[in-house]
Amino acid sequence: MRSPVKLAALSVLSTGLLFAHTSSAAEPNEDFATATGPLTAGQTFKASLETATDVDFQFFYLPDVTEVSLTTVNATEKRGGAADRGRTIVSSLLRGRKGKLPAPIPGTVRTLKPGKNAKVTVTLLPGKYFIPVGYAASSATPLANVPFRLQIGPVGSTTDSFEIFESRCRSAQRRTDRIESSIKRTAKRIQKAQRNDARPGKIVALKLKQRDKRAKADVARRAEKFACSIPR
Repeated sequence: MRSPVKLAALSVLSTGLLFAHTSSAAEPNEDFATATGPLTAGQTFKASLETATDVDFQFFYLPDVTEVSLTTVNATEKRGGAADRGRTIVSSLLRGRKGKLPAPIPGTVRTLKPGKNAKVTVTLLPGKYFIPVGYAASSATPLANVPFRLQIGPVGSTTDSFEIFESRCRSAQRRTDRIESSIKRTAKRIQKAQRNDARPGKIVALKLKQRDKRAKADVARRAEKFACSIPR
């Protein structure tokens, strides 16, 4: 039986993908947790759907906002009829989210008959992205051993290291901490000025400064939430 994690992963891909609830296949890349990667932009990744119920998961890291192209090739030979329908595959693109299932990227699902290729071009935020490949829903019985190829562009747009995201998360946390500490210091200055009957203009100026810092803190917390949301 498939694990609950795998069933949950497959449910995200329900649009256009055909998958079974049970399988004797034991591949190492059959769900999000065991996805193959990170893939490198510019290099061709070759794999195969080895069984009739196989779904392969791959991933890549994108360090910067980039217009990315993903080309998928169904590398099996065209044979016609039910043989082609049984070897038709689907690929798509999903964004990884820490503590949640990956979110599908709208407009990235592509269905490929044998011998066909399809290209998706989309602007993506920094993060971890998954490329699942599986069989297309069809009246024909899925057939085993369907080779496929993937290529990400442009060259140099991906990274092999997760450390860049860890560093950004720590940096964002430090920035948030600094602003929140500054807000507390300003609050103490306001309290002191009020106790000492400071002139109204000084108190107003301090409250305006506090308001500006709170606004910066809101921005910093959103940036921290994004920077720290990328899963390994």
